[in-house]
Amino acid sequence: MHPYIQPIPKQNANQQLSDFTNLLQKLGKSSPTEIEVALSEREPVQPEKELTTEIMVQFQKQKNKDAKHPCLRDKGCFAPLSK
Repeated sequence: MHPYIQPIPKQNANQQLSDFTNLLQKLGKSSPTEIEVALSEREPVQPEKELTTEIMVQFQKQKNKDAKHPCLRDKGCFAPLSK
């Protein structure tokens, strides 16, 4: 195990999951239009120099693959994203 990664007690993990679920419920859902508006209002920034075109292509592929994931349609889902 990596020295910076340490297991947490099951009780802590359960509390984190409960807190996350409560936060999702509190935040509610946004419509696709609201999401597009929020994203379009972001300030453009230059990517870090370490962020190569190859990394961006891989990220876009993963993003497209994960866009079909049920968590993005149903906030109650805790299935893992694809690898």
